[in-house]
Amino acid sequence: MPSPSRTTFVTLFFFLVVASGCSSAGRDVRNDPDLRLAELLEEWQDVRAISPRAEANVDPQISRDVAAIPVELDRLLLEYPNHSPSLEVAAEMAFARGDWTRAERYATRRLALPGASPRASVIQIQLALKNGNRALARELCDRAIRLRPDDVRLCESSAGVAYLSGDYELATAELSRCQRLGGDRAKIEYHRGLVAEAQGNMTLARRHYDRCLEANPEFAPAKVRQRALRDHRN
Repeated sequence: MPSPSRTTFVTLFFFLVVASGCSSAGRDVRNDPDLRLAELLEEWQDVRAISPRAEANVDPQISRDVAAIPVELDRLLLEYPNHSPSLEVAAEMAFARGDWTRAERYATRRLALPGASPRASVIQIQLALKNGNRALARELCDRAIRLRPDDVRLCESSAGVAYLSGDYELATAELSRCQRLGGDRAKIEYHRGLVAEAQGNMTLARRHYDRCLEANPEFAPAKVRQRALRDHRN
């Protein structure tokens, strides 16, 4: 669905890497890119605990902390240029900061390595959409899904590209596939509401937003759409 203006790069990988670090006492952190990346992610989590929108924070100390983490990540990638997890995190971090050039560079480097990378593919898809190139976004979706048809992030991206392209039938089908893959119910219902709105079915849209809020009462975008539909009806 429509990509947010900023995305968080902290995903399940963070917990997996930290867990691996906890179970690997005695390993030299300096010579272990996984553990060094885990440390950087822990630092980022600490900064975000102080300031949830750390990228945009005006506090000088927090700004310095935020700026230091990508520098350390760049240093790590100089030493381990083909470390896939670091490339994925670097791409997501750059995207979160609005540094589209770096995000594209790191995502492209990761996708040039063996093995599929849904995370890097999602960054490329989001960048294509930001550039208004929906045809490229669709091509990137299809290519990534052929490699990883079971990845819910790619499925969500495909639904979003279809929605933005006006292909509501495909968007609906992809959202159903997201549900089968175990995607987040609140997000799926919210996006179904957007599709219903685009098709002019406001009754169905309200129903989907209600279901979204049943699954997650704090889902703010659904509250916004509900209020807009109420105002329109009144």
